[in-house]
Amino acid sequence: MISTRLATIVASCSVLAAAVILLIAAQAPQAAAPITPWSWPPAPSRIVNIVSATNAGGTATWMQSNEARVVFTVPSDQWLVLTSLNVQSSVGAPLCIVESAAGVSSIKWTYADPNGNPTLSTQTLGEAGMTFGPGSDVVIENKTPTIFTARWMMTGYLRPK
Repeated sequence: MISTRLATIVASCSVLAAAVILLIAAQAPQAAAPITPWSWPPAPSRIVNIVSATNAGGTATWMQSNEARVVFTVPSDQWLVLTSLNVQSSVGAPLCIVESAAGVSSIKWTYADPNGNPTLSTQTLGEAGMTFGPGSDVVIENKTPTIFTARWMMTGYLRPK
């Protein structure tokens, strides 16, 4: 009878000891997540600057009426995240930044001066920014019948898919 009682006590202690060990293991610090090839800030090789073409005299580029101009194509294995933009129109006409992919266009940003004055718009978009999907085109559009000059500078980074 004593040996049965002793066996029960030992078995109970073994279960209790196992529970304590599991509890301690669950509260132990976990190993750090593996380091991925992506980190913030982006490496210089991932920085993207999209700047309007200018002639030798330094004047802005002409935008024809209803023109859609591809200014950057996102690599098929990455995302483009724009973090800031500076866009200027000589007559206050709207300039749109559009994402075009697989025949579908989405306006991401547009600005025009309601009084038709020359416009300059500077936006800081932060780290999350304005995203363009893998393989898409970044397009500047003049959605008016007016011909005017424009300048733009967009800065961002490429992020792996």
